[in-house]
Amino acid sequence: MTEPLAPSIRGITYPLTVSNGNLTTSVDYALIAQQIKSVIETRYYERVMRADYGVNDYTLSIIDPPQINADFQASISRYVSGITNLSVQGDWITQGDDGIYKLYITYSVNGAPQPPLQFNLAN
Repeated sequence: MTEPLAPSIRGITYPLTVSNGNLTTSVDYALIAQQIKSVIETRYYERVMRADYGVNDYTLSIIDPPQINADFQASISRYVSGITNLSVQGDWITQGDDGIYKLYITYSVNGAPQPPLQFNLAN
């Protein structure tokens, strides 16, 4: 009988959660998905020690979906390592000051396709 492979990467779960008094951790594919979510949900200057982490506040002020998608893709590529075949697609569901932008992200980790991630982002 073979032993299961040990996780190759381990990190703190996003969003932070505590179990039995300890921060929970995630491994491998789940960690990569959480890192992508962290980049998408963080705006510049929200992190004191990493002011340029995340996505620019003005990204959703852009009207052109290809430019918005390119900004999100650049941020993900910059801060999440180990992903390949990254594709970011999105479009406005509703527009205006209270507009909703639907973002659809596909990617692979070590050549293994991962379930797509979807976000509805408010302007």
